[in-house]
Amino acid sequence: MWRAADDARVLLMAGQTTRYAIEPRGEYIFGIVGGQPMRSRRGRERRLVQPGQLLAWDPSQAHAGTAVADQPWSSRLIVVEVADLVDLAGDDETDLLADIAFPDPVVADPELAAAFLRLHTALEEPALRLERDELLFAWVSTLIERCSTVRPPRPPLSPPRRQGVPRGL
Repeated sequence: MWRAADDARVLLMAGQTTRYAIEPRGEYIFGIVGGQPMRSRRGRERRLVQPGQLLAWDPSQAHAGTAVADQPWSSRLIVVEVADLVDLAGDDETDLLADIAFPDPVVADPELAAAFLRLHTALEEPALRLERDELLFAWVSTLIERCSTVRPPRPPLSPPRRQGVPRGL
């Protein structure tokens, strides 16, 4: 797990594991599974994720993964908070991921998966922050265009106050 020396916005991860669990707090997690398959769980959803498949987890729900037959899988991940992606857009009026959801976190797009691996490698290399920002923004924009939906607005935490109807009407 590491960040570029001059950029605290993007967290890069690579390694092997047999399990994980994430309770998102406003971050998107993009990753690719390697070596062995893994079983993912999000709410009632269960999936078998194969090596080479790309995942795009939005912050809407907790998710977890476990090894198949106790065989660890490898992964490469990019973790970015929503606010940082808005900064990448460079426009206060553009909420890049404001209400974006990935209803199927398994992205069946080999071209996008290959682009993710190139992005992850590029983010590891020394580069100007602007160059890294442009690469990340272009990849995330393509992912959104191809694989996302807009979440419905969340209901208010408390019901609206009702105005009483005057008696006698």
